[in-house]
Amino acid sequence: MAFRELERVRSTLNPRVLFHTDMGAPGVLFPDARVVDIDGLLNPDILLRHTSVEQLCRREHPDVFYVPNHTYPALRAELLGGECIKAYTRVVPDDGYTALHVRTDELPRYLAAGPL
Repeated sequence: MAFRELERVRSTLNPRVLFHTDMGAPGVLFPDARVVDIDGLLNPDILLRHTSVEQLCRREHPDVFYVPNHTYPALRAELLGGECIKAYTRVVPDDGYTALHVRTDELPRYLAAGPL
């Protein structure tokens, strides 16, 4: 499901900014986008400056972001309980794994491709 979601995002939105915890596939599939590592290992804002993902989200306004699975309980809680998420719509069921959220103003473009 995750790769199908990534492909749909690539074909419908071609995002400028994408939040994800996995840099591998998004980095390859979105070479022109800014892929922001929200688990912090590859993100100096989080790792060195202790910037919260909520702050990054408000600053960066990503086109899409993936709420990480339950192996990231604090990060998941921060994103799902924050203010930034209110500007996004979850477009796939939250089954405990990564859940894709699209910025609500971009939702018509994403949905124009039809059902998943």
